[in-house]
Amino acid sequence: MARLLALADDLTGALEVGAKLGAPVVLWDRCSGSSYEVLVVDTESRHMDPADAAARVRQTVSACRPSLIFKKTDSTLRGNIGAELAAIGEAAPDRRLVFLPAYPELGRTVRNGHLYVDGQPLHLTPFAQDPHHPALSSSVQDALQGLACRIEIHDSDSEEEVARSVAEALACQPTPVLCGPANVAGHLARALGLTSLALERWHPTVRCLVVNGSMHQRSAAQIEDGAARDWPGWSFIAQGHRAAEEVAGLWARDSFDTLVVFGGDTAFSILEAIGWSELTSLGEIAPGVPVSRTGALQLVTKAGGFGPVDVLSRIRDGLTRV
Repeated sequence: MARLLALADDLTGALEVGAKLGAPVVLWDRCSGSSYEVLVVDTESRHMDPADAAARVRQTVSACRPSLIFKKTDSTLRGNIGAELAAIGEAAPDRRLVFLPAYPELGRTVRNGHLYVDGQPLHLTPFAQDPHHPALSSSVQDALQGLACRIEIHDSDSEEEVARSVAEALACQPTPVLCGPANVAGHLARALGLTSLALERWHPTVRCLVVNGSMHQRSAAQIEDGAARDWPGWSFIAQGHRAAEEVAGLWARDSFDTLVVFGGDTAFSILEAIGWSELTSLGEIAPGVPVSRTGALQLVTKAGGFGPVDVLSRIRDGLTRV
């Protein structure tokens, strides 16, 4: 039984939340019987049919029987948000749903129920060209896809506003289900006193492999910037459908000690090829850039569509500053 159960629909999101909460990350079919006080579950449901995604979320909540629930959502409203929140509402019918979609620290703000990315309406940004979940509207309500259960959507222009909304929700009884990007998990952790949880420190990186699995133009620019720096011990693999097999082969030959992956789908496929059961959270190098470990592998992940062009330089500095 988990005191706090956090759900994410892809691996990069789950690892972001794990770093915020100082909690282990497991796959949805490996959470039954877990006795952690705080547990993060990757439901791998972003690209599923909405009904199947809802069923998986409902099953996970029932298996873990949590006292508190946090549903991590994508900061640009991708995925089966409406279906999954409806499933949580069905599994916990006594709880209100409080949705805090803004992540101001990463330039995501919400005004009058509409999401802005660096000041631009979501549907006018490159996220409108996402191959799986194109942003056709900036309306948060539109992303809920006809969600029928009661939900409160909060506007936020600052992290202070998000923190206040979290504190207000936690003061209610019964405690509502909190929903939103990974920053909400950070405010939740501080409000619950979870920041005292000891995180292991990552080890110095000697040989690092970087894999870009994102089609977002920002990721491409970040990879180009990093590859041009020609760092000793750092190598790069271009995006490709055989990346998981190639990385697994390199790992078997002890070719790297740290793996940096852009894109949740690619990170998941690589870990499946390598073999994993649980990821230990080691912290964050930067907001949205968590470090984790499974076995001897040190893993750094980042969703494709955010971060400065020189993000790999910042990751490298963080990995060497131990």
